[in-house]
Amino acid sequence: MLRCLPPLRGSTSGRQAVRDTKDRERGTLLFEPSAWQAFVNAVRDGEFGG
Repeated sequence: MLRCLPPLRGSTSGRQAVRDTKDRERGTLLFEPSAWQAFVNAVRDGEFGG
């Protein structure tokens, strides 16, 4: 289960990089700007509960 997803500085090609700090061996996920913004908006709007 992912618990901490900090955005990483120095994202490549305009994409947003994130990783699970509890399991760094899993690597980094890269998101297109529109997908990252949709995720941020969904969190802000409470779409994931909590």
